[in-house]
Amino acid sequence: MEKPEIPGSRRIHRLDLQKIPDAEMNPSLFYGKFAAWKPDEISEDKKREYKDAHIKRLIGLGGWPVNAKELADYLHKGAETFSMQTETKLLIGRGTPEVFEQGISLHPLFGLPFLPGSAVKGVTAHWAAANGEDAELREQIFGPQTEDEEKAQGKVVFLDAVPLKRQCLEKDVLAPHYPKYYSGEADFPSDQESPNVFFFPAVKREVVFQFAVQLAAAAKGEEQLLVTAQEWIQSALQEFGIGSKTGSNYGYFTIKGQGA
Repeated sequence: MEKPEIPGSRRIHRLDLQKIPDAEMNPSLFYGKFAAWKPDEISEDKKREYKDAHIKRLIGLGGWPVNAKELADYLHKGAETFSMQTETKLLIGRGTPEVFEQGISLHPLFGLPFLPGSAVKGVTAHWAAANGEDAELREQIFGPQTEDEEKAQGKVVFLDAVPLKRQCLEKDVLAPHYPKYYSGEADFPSDQESPNVFFFPAVKREVVFQFAVQLAAAAKGEEQLLVTAQEWIQSALQEFGIGSKTGSNYGYFTIKGQGA
């Protein structure tokens, strides 16, 4: 008996990225799984050229054809929402394993960059502790420090934050000098070394994100905790930033209408 063919498998095995229209391309798969080259068959210069073109197309995709605001409201249905905008460029999910060296968190279905709720909660908890906020209040919002997952849950749920427009990425570049020295291949830096230039996608400045928090099932009637959580998130993202390279002025937010 002939083995049945999986629908779409023939096209996948013969994938030609140039023939797939942008409207049918999932940005998350495009950047995270697809590559227009085989690493062992091309030079580093040619690979860099392919990566540059790949990132340019990713930026043009802008997520699947959905209304970003309607998507945010759908994902945050029933939660308390508020908006902040990026004051600097934003790098999120940079360490995510991808075809590229530099990852980015893209929604697996809609392709838009997003801030995982766990990341928002983490930086907010760090800010609250560093600023000496009331320990009992912190425990109510974030949960106690324990290895028991059921007991560790706080009364506030932090949802993923998503941008309110589709075209919100741009190509960024880093050019570290002395690559051999920093990789351990040379004992001292030398001006004879060429910079190691590489490109990566970043969220633009002045992109508005919608954030959302909601009460856990066991915290009914404690809405004041949501007000406090929102205030702490706003302070944390303005003062500490979020994502990668905050020490290099990436990842800072401002309240919409206040600067930036």
